[in-house]
Amino acid sequence: MELNSNSIVEITGQIEKLVTDRMDQIAITAHNLISIRTPEDTGQAQAGWNFTLNKIDTRTPPEPPKGTGRLPVQESEPDQRATKATDSYFLANSVDHVIYLNEGHSQKAPEKFIEIETAKAVDIVGGGAN
Repeated sequence: MELNSNSIVEITGQIEKLVTDRMDQIAITAHNLISIRTPEDTGQAQAGWNFTLNKIDTRTPPEPPKGTGRLPVQESEPDQRATKATDSYFLANSVDHVIYLNEGHSQKAPEKFIEIETAKAVDIVGGGAN
């Protein structure tokens, strides 16, 4: 095997592809788990998860009028896919009460459910150190 600058560039590209594929898998899994685990009443907190690449989306879904049912949970696909190892996924929720839900103020989810489900996503995908 000849090792030169071209082969190093090729190997680096292959590594970056592996990294971005793993990032995609972990981010999608985390979004699924967090969305499902978010306590629901009107569905506003569940529907409030924005899933983006390289920017934070702070949009908040409107609270549904009383008696009209729940808001739908957002799709578990980011607005774009990572192409570089320096890309970052953001799962953001600007619904005011999601902070209180994560602090354990609902009996429908444990305290720190966001952190728990994120760690679970890493374990499921196999992103931990071996």
